[in-house]
Amino acid sequence: MDQHRLSRVHWFIGQALLPEHFYAQEESLRGEVDRRFGLHAAPQWGLGVLELEPYGLPTGVITIERLTLVLRSGMVIDVPGNAKPATIKLKETGASIVPLYVHVLSESEVSKTRIGDADEEGIERIVHQIRLSTDPSSPTMIESIKIAEFEADPEGVWQLAPNYLPPLVCIGRSAPLFESHRIRLRAIVQALREILLTDIGKHYLAGESQSAARQALRAVFTFEHVLGDIEHGIALHPYEFFKALRSLHVDVCMYAGLDPLQLDVWYSHEELGECLSKYVGKLDEYVKTPRQPPPYIAFTKTGSRWECTLLPEARRARDVYLLVQKPQVSMKIDLSGSKLGSPTRIQSLHERALTGIPCKRIVNPPFHHDLSSNIDWYRIEPGEEWDYAIRERKLVMFDTAELSGSRLYLYFRPG
Repeated sequence: MDQHRLSRVHWFIGQALLPEHFYAQEESLRGEVDRRFGLHAAPQWGLGVLELEPYGLPTGVITIERLTLVLRSGMVIDVPGNAKPATIKLKETGASIVPLYVHVLSESEVSKTRIGDADEEGIERIVHQIRLSTDPSSPTMIESIKIAEFEADPEGVWQLAPNYLPPLVCIGRSAPLFESHRIRLRAIVQALREILLTDIGKHYLAGESQSAARQALRAVFTFEHVLGDIEHGIALHPYEFFKALRSLHVDVCMYAGLDPLQLDVWYSHEELGECLSKYVGKLDEYVKTPRQPPPYIAFTKTGSRWECTLLPEARRARDVYLLVQKPQVSMKIDLSGSKLGSPTRIQSLHERALTGIPCKRIVNPPFHHDLSSNIDWYRIEPGEEWDYAIRERKLVMFDTAELSGSRLYLYFRPG
């Protein structure tokens, strides 16, 4: 029965002290701590610290030098605090992929006081017996937990399987288990940062895209800080890390125009590697997706002229537009006195009062776009002067007072 198991032992003067009294006191204190942690929103059991002897690992000899485990029952196993180091030889299994379990055995041993240790004189301590095994259970164990997977390459060199993560109390101190995930995520967020900064620099006419890109970039910087905290010794609970990764995925999806709920992943403490890997995989997939350049080219101002090099995409385009980005939405710009032409024709167009490349002002383009509202659209009509520009691969326009503070772009729709 669990009735009153959390209650303290009643001590009184003249009481005959028996070992059972102290065991009961210890049980009540431990049970209270277990009950308190059991009320937390996220599970508080799993692997906390793991350090393996590095020299034996490549040969398949696994020796745990340091270990801190919080088991489901609330029992804490600590090497060397209350348990001894343990070793297993993976080659004896005959397999190339091997799970590793820690079994807590039902038997324990009593540690004698070391000679000369005055603080421990007369005190004997109970040391837990643990065994490393490739089997999930054994007849002599009272509890078991899978802490890692190992794999051997074709040459017989053993290493930690990079995709498996056991239930963790915290992320960071469980190195090297999380190391492969950290390295991969660091590369992904650096690539995301470069992509978003490039998109912000290129898509300068798209107001909504700019806003979404900046929001996604903010999420990238926030997640980089999370990784930085882990790299500098701040150990996060895996659920907090999962939430940060999920938030990054949502912001990237919103920028990319994707539905973040299409990835139906929920936190699973016992399948931690799998639920994290699904988000990591989607972010990696987005990073590796080829990017389409924006469908416009900026004019550059050289002296008294605006110039724009016609890229192959513009020369093959079905429709081409001249865009004028005004300093203010309400500003009116009149281009009736401006002429657009090729470099060799622009002077003649002005001297002979020729029309140049016809540009017709349109209020609403006949297609969807996400460009800012401070842009005036002019449809470029094909003709002889446009053919000159195509052959010379450049457009030119003289600067005027009307264009003061404005910027010019060439927008093209694929044919």
